[in-house]
Amino acid sequence: MYLLSFVITFDNSQWYAHRLALVPVMFAPTLMILTVFAEAERLSILTTLSVNTLGLLVCCWFLHGELAQSRPQPRYLTRFYLMISAGGALGGALASIVAPALFNSFIEFRLLLVVFGLVSVAGLWPYLTRNLVAKGLLGLLLLSVGLSALLAGWSVYSDHQGRLSAVRNFYAATSVNERTLRNGQVQRLLVNGNIRHGSQFMMPEALQQRAGDYYGASSGIGKLMAAQPTTPSRVGVIGLGAGVMASYAREGDHFTFFEINPQSIDAAQTQFTYLRNARGHIDMRLGDARIELQKQKAAGQLAGFDLLAVDAFSGDAIPVHLLTLEALMLYRAHLKPDGVLALHITNKYLDLQPVLAAAARALDAKAWLFESKPRNDHESTSVWVILTPASSTEAPRPWHTEGKVLDESAPDSDRYLWTDLKNNLFDVMILRR
Repeated sequence: MYLLSFVITFDNSQWYAHRLALVPVMFAPTLMILTVFAEAERLSILTTLSVNTLGLLVCCWFLHGELAQSRPQPRYLTRFYLMISAGGALGGALASIVAPALFNSFIEFRLLLVVFGLVSVAGLWPYLTRNLVAKGLLGLLLLSVGLSALLAGWSVYSDHQGRLSAVRNFYAATSVNERTLRNGQVQRLLVNGNIRHGSQFMMPEALQQRAGDYYGASSGIGKLMAAQPTTPSRVGVIGLGAGVMASYAREGDHFTFFEINPQSIDAAQTQFTYLRNARGHIDMRLGDARIELQKQKAAGQLAGFDLLAVDAFSGDAIPVHLLTLEALMLYRAHLKPDGVLALHITNKYLDLQPVLAAAARALDAKAWLFESKPRNDHESTSVWVILTPASSTEAPRPWHTEGKVLDESAPDSDRYLWTDLKNNLFDVMILRR
């Protein structure tokens, strides 16, 4: 959008004029802030992408249009374009270096939209003060900028309500929030954007080790853990979150967590008690789970997990390299012959069921689908897929009757088979909700 608008405005002066810019500039920032301010589940990915892409084009078109109209005489053009290039480099440095160091959330997006509104008023001021009608339009533009500032301020205020801590690094902007429910229970949440990555009831203390969110008793992983044999188990978990999975650790169990974000480990260890109150043995591995497991395999140190749970999504972002056929083959190598692989695929924007159905077919495994929609205050709607060896002679487990076997015989299943060389998010995108 940046380069497109640059080419359009600098190609010919007829592609930009104040009379053309007024209405788009008046609405674009407000609509873009609304997509941030509104709860994510109310908007489809098609709506969000359309509003923000077109809004970005409008903003860049206006700014580049103003730049194009201020082009100096030819003798000064070298300096002019040098300053534009320097401004682009400075903007990149501010976005990639300064903003993450200065802010603990993605607040700069909203701030810049408000700043853009003020710049648009300054740029259009001479055009909008010529007569009474123009002054009326100026009033509408000022009202739009004020509304944008109000919405941005309210969204920032809402983000900070009940916040205990917030950190931001290369991987994510994560916050720990706390709220008191109507029944007096105090709940602490680990949040990335609009997505919860685990929560814990801090009061009453009797509920502190109860698993909730996507890991509760009604979820696929909850049913799987409830059916674990009484003998000690070795469990691997890719993605730590708040450490909710540690609540399932029993005496003699050995849980290994793989987490790439050091700030997530710090939050789970200092703000939540699942890890330190776990009854089993807890190991923590910092780094990309696939790389860590590959290193172990290369060293001849297979983990021998009874269960490996994969829940490493950052918000609704998909780490594709953890869901490819090669990755699943690596996971299976670290499982016992009758070991189980559980994958959490709850997502607002992507339907990953066909991907795992195709993978199960390629691996000669059986895929069980568990969709839970609990009606309580501590569990969330979740979708889990559990892969078991198709040739297993083991007796049916209790959770088999509660899951649905995914259809692996679809004629176009190869289309959905993700590999390291071939994967396509557009095939599984949910455009409407």
